[in-house]
Amino acid sequence: MNFVDFYILDERNKHQDAYLPIKDKIAKYKDDDDIYVSFTKLPKLGINPKTDYNTPAGIYTYPVKASWKPYFKNWKIPFSGNSPYVQVLRHTRMGKYIEDISNLGQSEFKENLDKLEKFFKDVYRKKLKKDEDDTSIDKIFLALLKETEARSSNKSYGGVLFYFVHNIAEKIDAYLPTKSFTTSLTYIWRKVLGYNMIADKSGEGIIHPSEKIQAVFFDKESYEHIDTLMNKDYEVLSQSKIDFKRWAKEDLRVTEFNDGTPIPLVTDENEWKNLKTPAMCYNSKDSATSVVLYNWYAVNTGKLAPKGWHVPTHEEMNSMNVYIKALNLKLNGSRGVDGSFYGQNNYGTWWSATEFDASNAHYRALHSDSPTLDNGGRGSYGSKRWGFSVRLLRD
Repeated sequence: MNFVDFYILDERNKHQDAYLPIKDKIAKYKDDDDIYVSFTKLPKLGINPKTDYNTPAGIYTYPVKASWKPYFKNWKIPFSGNSPYVQVLRHTRMGKYIEDISNLGQSEFKENLDKLEKFFKDVYRKKLKKDEDDTSIDKIFLALLKETEARSSNKSYGGVLFYFVHNIAEKIDAYLPTKSFTTSLTYIWRKVLGYNMIADKSGEGIIHPSEKIQAVFFDKESYEHIDTLMNKDYEVLSQSKIDFKRWAKEDLRVTEFNDGTPIPLVTDENEWKNLKTPAMCYNSKDSATSVVLYNWYAVNTGKLAPKGWHVPTHEEMNSMNVYIKALNLKLNGSRGVDGSFYGQNNYGTWWSATEFDASNAHYRALHSDSPTLDNGGRGSYGSKRWGFSVRLLRD
């Protein structure tokens, strides 16, 4: 933290001892059920509609009382080291909200299903211009609900509702008045169901499996911003032990594994989207000047890097933000699971060597309108079938 940052925040927090550890500053709220904390890259709050996470767009927070023992007491907070600022919010309890989604009752669940069914039918008729009668649309809606119930990792009413909203958004996303899938999710939660906040205080991981306890606010009326603090974890991160010289100067462009075996070059969209084996592709027709993108199955072979180098872990990629200007990262886009190419000149994506689960792995992204990497503050992960760039780190 430089002197200017310290002075600004010290003046802002005169009612507190600016030299107290941040944990002590938050400790006074540990018994207050209405206090939430959010870690941010900027010294202000705002809803970012551009995100790589398949969760609603909103302000993501930790409910302090519910997460005091597992997170704040020993300062073991998921991904807290990735953001320099800590925002303290108070839930205003205005409007409609779900204080603990895993404890959602049957009657409220049924009420929401009725709203979703009406909404689904309206969109299905007006936007998709289908001729099916109500009985046919009912069958489609019920089939989607049954599929959600069967696949939901959490079988509570709240768990099924959360995943059902996600599945409905996937079904009709292209026909909603929103600009992204995440804002489509927010549209359904906010405009269709009428909620301005949902929380998972029981630690079921319904909103996101990497952060078992959390809450998301959808509008400014749902919270009062109390304070902005500096994140001590970020100060440690800023003094990263990973020397800048250890990072490769450019993205990887190898076409063979380090044992001399060719990396399969896949150009066909249908072939790419069905792959669960190592593959690479170019992001343009001119292979001499284009960027090489790899799926995570190629990363996971452990044979992409030459001797003395490796694909960085999710944790090691933290230092990329420290050196972001010097790394000369290019916005080369990605290749989607459908085999299409996306985001060239709008964003860049880089694989980590860290697996998230059987189908997904962690990565980082840089957007054209952001000065920093989207560095996994929500556990950024994506399908292993995506094609991303790779930036190596020296051992």
